[in-house]
This record gives sequence, structure tokens and C-alpha cells, in this order.
Amino acid sequence: MSILERKEREKEQRKQVILSAAEKIFYEKGFETATMQDIADYCELSKGTLYLYFKTKNELCIAIYSKSLEKFREELIERINQTNDSIQKIKNITFCFIDFIDKHPAYYQAILNYRQHRTLCSEDSEFIKKSSIQHLEIANLIRKIIDEGIIKKDISSGIDPKQIANLIWNEKTGILSCTTLSNKDGLDYEACKSVNYFIEILIKAIKESTINNFY
Repeated sequence: MSILERKEREKEQRKQVILSAAEKIFYEKGFETATMQDIADYCELSKGTLYLYFKTKNELCIAIYSKSLEKFREELIERINQTNDSIQKIKNITFCFIDFIDKHPAYYQAILNYRQHRTLCSEDSEFIKKSSIQHLEIANLIRKIIDEGIIKKDISSGIDPKQIANLIWNEKTGILSCTTLSNKDGLDYEACKSVNYFIEILIKAIKESTINNFY
């Protein structure tokens, strides 16, 4: 291993240490209360060193958001690969959402707060660019399920796969953003019931759809 490769590996390892510390502190203290100094102290680093890796506290949150998307995508792929049935795949997406929120509430909070932090970060941020690609990958993964369902005639050809994918996965209006935590340690199960009800209605609609574009 060259000196340059070793330095890059050490840099990445330190970045992950900072991220893990930020996850813990933001979740325990709240984003507004936590400071970069808190994170630096936890990592036993100077605050100046933190700024070598993350330009702002908001950028740190975007990096956690990116990590959340990576984790969610891994769990989503595992869940949808459990069946070849297109309709069951869509149901499994919902189950994956709910399980993800229950198991990783801190990551879920990062997803919910993404838009707030993005507006305060430079569009040139490597974490903004990475998370945008990850977001699109998940949307395309869901759209692919719908496209395959149409080909297999499990889903009506009268629906718009892109719009249905947006209903399921969208940072503002998708299922994940509509599910809530009753507190930071648990799910709001009434919200989960509503999500399950919504997905059942959606599945019925896309199986029987004769919807026309009315715009």
C-alpha cells in the first residue's frame, strides 16, 4: 500500500468516526442544541480538524442522510428480493419503511430533516451530490418494480410508473415522510396503520386503473 493510499484510508476512517459521533450527539441532544465542539470533544479532535472533513454542521447532517439512504437501500433490496411477485414487492417496500423507522430512528430523523439542511449547504458539497444520486437510485429501484409488474400484467398499463414511484418514494410526499415517530424511541402505530391502508388502496388502484391524464 502506497503512502497516498494509506493516507486516504486514514482520512476515510476518521470521517466515519466523526459521522458516528455526530449521529449519536445530534440524536441525543438535538441538532439545534448540539455543537461542532461537542462532536470534536467526543472524537478527541480539535474543532478545526472537524472542519477539514465537514464544512458546516448542516453538511454533517447531509452526510448522515447519505449514510441513511445507503442503509435503507441495502435493506430495501434485501426485502424486495424475497419474492418475484410484483404486488408483494410493493407491499414489502412499505414493510421495509416501517421496519427501518423502528430499527433506525436516528437515520429516519436524518431523512425527515434533509430538505432543511440541504438549503443551508453548498450545491457543490460532495455529500449533496452523493445523496442526490442515492435518492434517484432508490426511486428508480421502485419504478423498476412497477415497470416489471406492468410487463407481467400484475399492474395495469394505464398508470404512470413514475408518478406511482413518486407517491411511494419522495422526500416530501412519499410514504416514508408520512410515517411518524410517536417519540424518538418508537413508532406511531396509528400512522403505520394509515400507511398500510394507503398502500392497500394504491395497490387496488394500480391493478385496476383506467386513470386518464386530466391535466
